[in-house]
Amino acid sequence: MNRRLPEQGAGSQTHHTCDRDAFYQGGKTITPRDVKTNGTCDLSRAVRDRIHQQLGVRVYDLEVEVSPESVVLSGRCSTFYTKQLAQHAALDVIESRSLDNRIQVHVG
Repeated sequence: MNRRLPEQGAGSQTHHTCDRDAFYQGGKTITPRDVKTNGTCDLSRAVRDRIHQQLGVRVYDLEVEVSPESVVLSGRCSTFYTKQLAQHAALDVIESRSLDNRIQVHVG
């Protein structure tokens, strides 16, 4: 299971809302703070939206399972690089939960 690495300045309790932490969903900007207060269903949608925003259709059959402690990604893509990009996109949203990236790479 992959764990999120602490970012620079870890330990600070403030939430930053710069472009790196915000994204658009149906014309509304969503931040990690919004997701944290709205529950796991919104977190699942936020992770899917972030991955689709950054990668388009390069990850297909994407599913996001959320529990109080972790997030599981599953789906398919054609390169390991795309799998890694999807993981980093999800990590931007899930904050302190662990991430299990089960996206399968199908080459060829």
